[in-house]
Amino acid sequence: MSITNSDRLAKFAKVVLCLFAFAPVSISAKPADQSFLQPAKPWRGVKTPLPRKGNYFLPTGFTFEAVLEGAIFSYNLLTPVSAVADENIRYQDEVVFPKGTKFIGVVQVVHSLDRVNIDFHTCVFPDGEEIKVEFLALWTDGSAGVKGKVETHKDAVAAKVAMKSVLAGVQAGAAVAAPTVEGAVATGLSQEAVTTLDTSSAKTLESISVEERTPIKIFTRERTEF
Repeated sequence: MSITNSDRLAKFAKVVLCLFAFAPVSISAKPADQSFLQPAKPWRGVKTPLPRKGNYFLPTGFTFEAVLEGAIFSYNLLTPVSAVADENIRYQDEVVFPKGTKFIGVVQVVHSLDRVNIDFHTCVFPDGEEIKVEFLALWTDGSAGVKGKVETHKDAVAAKVAMKSVLAGVQAGAAVAAPTVEGAVATGLSQEAVTTLDTSSAKTLESISVEERTPIKIFTRERTEF
């Protein structure tokens, strides 16, 4: 009696059905881990927050808008700068800097490309009260420095003015002091330096100028409380 292919297939199908029928089914089977689909636990805050020392505080990195009150020229060393808040500055639903608050700072000697760097050290409120701060000027896009116009000069006017101011101070000090050899030497050196400045050849000098009423951003460099 020969066994055909159809018979072999029929027997194989029966065996497969039997295996499925008697296969143990685990009632404790669990679906695949889907914890990544679960919502994250809510943030519980800082366990030990810093104590508040005043009526208001600003965290490090807080940024707000202001406007420069005057023009800036980068070749003026240690130029004072004043910016003003044109609107109330709010933090956590409180007005921390009322409209008209001024921020007093200084232009750094070092500048980069077409930008001047400004540090603000004092905040003056409309009622005249003031506090010390550590603020930094940013451009309107949040990058460091205040963008200005680069100008090229063919004579070192700023360098001459700065150096003459220093030498004038040396001369004044020597004149007030008792007539000593050291005083005479200092006076002679300063006179020679002034002459050298006046006769020196011209050289190229680049400066950056920023117009008044230029909008800027002010960055809080460290936690400020008052």
